[in-house]
Amino acid sequence: MTSQIKSIIYFYLKVENTFIDKQIKGEEYENRKHSSNEYVEV
Repeated sequence: MTSQIKSIIYFYLKVENTFIDKQIKGEEYENRKHSSNEYVEV
């Protein structure tokens, strides 16, 4: 029973971490796009 709960928590944390990683990468990508657009305008 305890090991089952541990595995569920571990799986949930893993999913959360990948989601957060994707969010951070997405924001970095957006920032790069904006900065490159600024360079093009200048």
